[in-house]
Amino acid sequence: MKKCFLPCFVQGNTSAKAASEPVTTEKIKDIGLQRMTVAGRDTPVATAGGSIPAGDLWKDQPAIVFVVRRPGCALCREHAQDLSNKQPDFAAKGVKLVGVVHEKLGVEEFSGFFKNGEIYFDEEKAFFNALGMRWEGLSSLMKPSVISNAKRASAKGVKGNLKGEGRLLGGLLVVGSGDSGIAFEHREAVFGDHASMDAIMAAVDTVVPKPSG
Repeated sequence: MKKCFLPCFVQGNTSAKAASEPVTTEKIKDIGLQRMTVAGRDTPVATAGGSIPAGDLWKDQPAIVFVVRRPGCALCREHAQDLSNKQPDFAAKGVKLVGVVHEKLGVEEFSGFFKNGEIYFDEEKAFFNALGMRWEGLSSLMKPSVISNAKRASAKGVKGNLKGEGRLLGGLLVVGSGDSGIAFEHREAVFGDHASMDAIMAAVDTVVPKPSG
């Protein structure tokens, strides 16, 4: 199966090797995740039931896994909104939309932007570790690319806050069902570096079973 990789950003104690090694389902299928439920914006976040292995998310159908840097971030909320708006297209192809967060702070409001996706809590930050555990310094907020990304989110009317840990970079995976493997991997290079929707849809088409005959 074809894999697509975009450049990753390496900083701090992250080794180039760790940050560039491709993610495989073997590495992530046993990660423990807790499903999160949000009754309303002003109610506490609750986890539903016990932990499940991540592999259950794509056991019976392909999945898009959005690894969220920070639920309160306007740029993360923008990407969540874009993905959620495309969810009917994903669902029509039998593909599940999932978000993975490493903190509960801000999930209530984030869920409003990700209303068509399921949200899971990764307490051990294992998905982020699989993506290379890459950290971006706050000084990068002044990078022209980040400023441009912020203007893009603002133009859509998406607002955020500064609460929570936002330096740990996220990413996105398109995972085939069962043992099919990962068809697409995107690692956030700077704040607001989103995976191309065209690339996501192209990867989705590779993991959707073709009609027989």
